[in-house]
Amino acid sequence: MAEKTLNVFEIAKSQVKLMKNAFEEIWDLAEEYDVSLRTAAYMMSIKRVAIAMEKRGDAKTTSESLANN
Repeated sequence: MAEKTLNVFEIAKSQVKLMKNAFEEIWDLAEEYDVSLRTAAYMMSIKRVAIAMEKRGDAKTTSESLANN
């Protein structure tokens, strides 16, 4: 089986694409909620942690949590 190797330029190009997409997500969130980019980044990180916890089964879904409070 042939292995594909990535050179430094391909890796850098991939990282730039990921960073641009992440920035756009944060920018859109900041505009949607009229908050700073820093606050939007915190909001996104909390959302990602919550999703990961739900997938692992460590937390109830948001709708279940809201229904119980």
